[in-house]
Amino acid sequence: MEQTLFKYTKQPLVHKNSGDKSLDYLRGYIEQNRAALLKKLSEHDALLFRGFDVASPADFEQIAKTIDSNLKNDYLVTSPRDQVPGTEFVFTASELANFYPIMQHC
Repeated sequence: MEQTLFKYTKQPLVHKNSGDKSLDYLRGYIEQNRAALLKKLSEHDALLFRGFDVASPADFEQIAKTIDSNLKNDYLVTSPRDQVPGTEFVFTASELANFYPIMQHC
């Protein structure tokens, strides 16, 4: 019998593009369906939007702000991160060399 440390079974809800893949279309879709999407987010812990023209960190930030206009950029400094140029709320994953452990990941 296989045992796992965590019994986490939730999976992200995937929204696949079936037509217009523009950033404007995705933003409009999110705005029109915000309540339902937030409910799904609370049930699945993540939403994935596949096949849309989200091509840059600034595009990603626009979509994140469409979902939640009250984003935060305070950071508790578990590893050094840099703000991605041209964004207010997008940061690098870590600026540590890959051989350094990150405490919440050990």
